Amino acid sequence: PRQTVLHIAAWNGNLALAKMLVEAGADIAALDEEHSSTPRGWAETAITVKNNPLCREVADYLAGLEA
Repeated sequence: PRQTVLHIAAWNGNLALAKMLVEAGADIAALDEEHSSTPRGWAETAITVKNNPLCREVADYLAGLEA
């Protein structure tokens, strides 16, 4: 896929949706086709690009799952 719904939730800083998707089995390591980036990467990029502090919460959540 070009990106997953988890990528979109991460980009928009939607922590509730990100958690729901992960609990339903979403792949946190999925890479999008255009940037070869994970949902966490999208969240981290959106912090700066969109100036959206909510994306930090999603990035931190996904980082915790990777540990």
